[in-house]
Amino acid sequence: MRQAFLHGFPRQEIVDKLIKPINPDAEVRNSFLRVPGFPGYDEVVAQNGSSEYGTTDPTQSLKLLKEAGVKTPVDVRVLFDKANTRRQNEFQIMKPALAKAGFNLVDLSDPDWGTLLPSGKYDAEFFGWQSNTTGVTGDQAAYYTDGQNNFVKYSNKAVDKLWDELVITSDQTKQIQLQTEIEKLMYKDAIGLPIFQFPTATIWNKNRVEGIDPTTLTPTMYYGFWKWKIPGS
Repeated sequence: MRQAFLHGFPRQEIVDKLIKPINPDAEVRNSFLRVPGFPGYDEVVAQNGSSEYGTTDPTQSLKLLKEAGVKTPVDVRVLFDKANTRRQNEFQIMKPALAKAGFNLVDLSDPDWGTLLPSGKYDAEFFGWQSNTTGVTGDQAAYYTDGQNNFVKYSNKAVDKLWDELVITSDQTKQIQLQTEIEKLMYKDAIGLPIFQFPTATIWNKNRVEGIDPTTLTPTMYYGFWKWKIPGS
């Protein structure tokens, strides 16, 4: 059922309608652990199994549900931030697309959605975060058994073992290999799908401040504030 759900997920449509208007070069993100454009992303994506869900395929979804003996439509409670317009738009794109795949999405949006993440009273969620480091251990808390940010309670002993090795590995080539193996198992388990890397826009008045040098990592626009200057000062 999880595989069927992911096969019906309209990732490309979401990127085309919601992200490309901001960044025309935007692409679907295909790695859980590597950020697009950062070293190792292409290598991980080439081998992690993400190609299985490279296109939206409701026919495959219905086939899998039939093989599983599941009656359709299958209700799926989706938790997301009710106050976030982009999340609302994502849901509106998903609902008809996944209806073709045999799923009925139930709007579980809530302005206090963050406090509901540990509750388990939902079937799917929109979850995004800002990266604050390129370190390979940054996502362990989300995908390790009993990890602090592992709200979906994902648990795979083989994945845990790979994480244990990764956190003590300093060789970058070996790190990429281990991350690739972790992602292979995550895609096999159909834990979820990355959708997009949200673009940022930094706007400032050059007549009032100069020296702005934003970064893709948190704190984004505030990075390097110690270099900011008032023109003519």
